[in-house]
Amino acid sequence: MLNLMIPPRHRPLAGLLILLSLAVLTLTMHWAEQAELSRLREAGNHRLEIYAGSLRSTISRYSYLPRVLALNQDVRDLLLHPADTHLQRRANRYLETINQEAGSATLFVLDLNGTAIASSNWSAAGSYIGNNYGFRPYFQQARQSRPGHFYAIGTTTGQAGYFLSLPIYQQRSLLGIAVVKINLETLESSWRSSTEQVLVADANHIVFLSSAPHLKMHALHPVTDLAAQSILRSRQYTTTHFPPLPVQPSPQRDSISQQWRLVDDHGRTRHYLAQRQALTDLDWQMWLLTDAASARHARQLALLAGVPSLAALYFGLFAYLQRRCRIRDNLAAKALLEQANNALEQKVIARTHDLQQMNHALSAEIRERQHAESELRAAQHELVQAAKLAALGQMAAGITHELNQPLAAMRTLTDNAQTLLSRNQIEAARGNLGLIANLIDRMGRITSQLRSFARRGDAPQQVSLYAALSGALSLLDQRIRQQQVTIDMALPADRYEVWFEPIKLEQILINILRNALDALYNQLESHIIIRAQLQHDQITLTILDDGPGIHPDHLPRLFDPFFSTKRDPDSMGLGLAISLATAREFGADLSAHNHPAGGACFVLTLKAVTESVTHEA
Repeated sequence: MLNLMIPPRHRPLAGLLILLSLAVLTLTMHWAEQAELSRLREAGNHRLEIYAGSLRSTISRYSYLPRVLALNQDVRDLLLHPADTHLQRRANRYLETINQEAGSATLFVLDLNGTAIASSNWSAAGSYIGNNYGFRPYFQQARQSRPGHFYAIGTTTGQAGYFLSLPIYQQRSLLGIAVVKINLETLESSWRSSTEQVLVADANHIVFLSSAPHLKMHALHPVTDLAAQSILRSRQYTTTHFPPLPVQPSPQRDSISQQWRLVDDHGRTRHYLAQRQALTDLDWQMWLLTDAASARHARQLALLAGVPSLAALYFGLFAYLQRRCRIRDNLAAKALLEQANNALEQKVIARTHDLQQMNHALSAEIRERQHAESELRAAQHELVQAAKLAALGQMAAGITHELNQPLAAMRTLTDNAQTLLSRNQIEAARGNLGLIANLIDRMGRITSQLRSFARRGDAPQQVSLYAALSGALSLLDQRIRQQQVTIDMALPADRYEVWFEPIKLEQILINILRNALDALYNQLESHIIIRAQLQHDQITLTILDDGPGIHPDHLPRLFDPFFSTKRDPDSMGLGLAISLATAREFGADLSAHNHPAGGACFVLTLKAVTESVTHEA
């Protein structure tokens, strides 16, 4: 496919560029990896200095203790008179006190045969007193009148430690050896909190300190027979078998930095940058293993960045060659295009004129549509108000009856009051006037409900669903009593609060209740059941009647404007359509279906003011 896209005469150049790009990509990957390794190496050298410094600091913190013991007169006297039990008790308590104050592992004194005659752990079960340590190098070094040091696992306690020793003199006469044992486990434990791994190997290349416990007692290099015999004689470790460190390639003796593949304690192979620092004063070597995954990641990033560059170079060459071909073809077709262009310009001029005329006509049509939409919105608003007024007209008969009763009573009470006043019965007349005032208040409440229902609504607010239902039922109370309909409303007065415009919510409820009353017309023992359910941030209001229900063919069109199943010629078929539009205006929804037990069921879903657990009223 590549041969088909590149002309034959350009193929050698393309191959050369691809080879050059691959070479640059390889060098870039190598450079990125080496740059990251250099950064890790520099940071590792700094960390090695810190680790080595902490190790030396831990040891030097206790290096003064043998000299303190060597200067103590009780210790000297005990070495001169080792059988004196009184001197032995005083020396033991002195060593115990110094050991507790300094925080060292153990302080003890050896005679010239290597036998411990005093120890800070004299009262412990694993006391050193009476044990001979003449086989230890630290004793042999001090016996030769020079400071001794040695790391080993204790033959008495089984606890590893670093031993420092110093000869004790009395008037230039060697009396014994003062020894301090230093516990390095605390320092070793602190290394485990770091992301890198730290190893410390002795002169025989045996790892005896490590932040990874599974690497201890492994050998960096094979242990010679001579070294194994020395370890056996000095009882430095509990074993003479030291398996090789699970690392590839094998550690190089003279290298201070190399890359290892090390098997961890979970059996996984990980790549590390291994750096070594010689601790010549201790005759040890410290290794720092830094995870080298970032170097491999840098190499991969260079590859990911280089491959698109190589692809861009290749496709750039291809695009260049294709462009040359296109230029040649374009020059051949230029004359034909110029001829066609002249003819096209004439057609464009004519077409532009036609489009301008069409644009003018379209602009005029848009203006007409906008005007029609504006008139339609105004008409819809007026229809909403007209529907409300129509509802008021239908309720007028009932309201008239409500007003006629208190008016007739007021007429009778007025006549009685005049008669009582003429008879000077003031208290009785005052009672009649109080009854007249109560009747006037009742008439005022009826007319205020009509005014509230007729006026236009405002912005949404917090509305009590119980209050809205109570207002709607109050306006329809006369008709409800005339039809002898039982209202079953189980709704707490202070539980359900919704976001809505109060008047519009009451209008929706009146429309739903009027439809239910229409369905129950001339039906004996009729009921309307009202229930509400709160779930999360929604309140679902259900209004169910036990009428004949809705015809299945009418359900899809029930909320269409001007659709009505009522025989009343005054019904406009707008009540449910307006109710649905109003509900959606405030983020609510209205639906209807037939209940399985019979009757129509209208469901109004509203936004609740506050969230709450599901509760059914």
